[in-house]
Amino acid sequence: TQSIDLAASPVVTGDSYAAQPSAGGTAWSGVIMVEGAPTGDGRMFAENAITWAEMPLPLRWNIEDSHGGTPTTKAVRVGNIEQVWRDPVNPLVIHGSGHFDDVAGDNEYAAQAARRMRDNFLNGISVDPDDITDADVELVFPEGDGGDEEMMMFFANPEMTIFHAGRIRGATLVDIPAFVEAKVFVEQTGQPPAVVVASDHFNGLSDGFWSGPAQER
Repeated sequence: TQSIDLAASPVVTGDSYAAQPSAGGTAWSGVIMVEGAPTGDGRMFAENAITWAEMPLPLRWNIEDSHGGTPTTKAVRVGNIEQVWRDPVNPLVIHGSGHFDDVAGDNEYAAQAARRMRDNFLNGISVDPDDITDADVELVFPEGDGGDEEMMMFFANPEMTIFHAGRIRGATLVDIPAFVEAKVFVEQTGQPPAVVVASDHFNGLSDGFWSGPAQER
């Protein structure tokens, strides 16, 4: 288990995309996702799988969740992501920062989201990835008794779905993030210490290097 001090992490942009200047607004920053760590529903991005699109990217707020199996999720844009970078101490931890669109006063949702984050009522965040093909997805099934493994692959649910590629196109503020480590905070004096403890990585899933093209058969 490793502690990552966000305040001590220098900003390093990646994927040849420079950080974008902001028009102003309430500043935020924090961990937006972690590679090599499983989500509660059995998903994981492999090490070095994540890239990101050119800045700025949209920051949205999930203002309503689905209820009773009815898809009623609603999300609104409340700001921008202006920088994304890998932590220099633990490159599996991916940071983000940006600003809320709360300067002009015409985006009430942005002002609400910034206030909730400032008061620690809204700190979870989940990234919105794309650029994932079938060849980039590895399904890990429970170990069988030796004779039923092929049959299990047809009927059993995988215990882990591993994504070997993914490009961040945005992120959404949520109450329950996919990664427990994914938390962002308003940049202000006296905010809670921005220290994230990354959970133990889920490893030992495959014995060799994953090749996406090799899976396209």
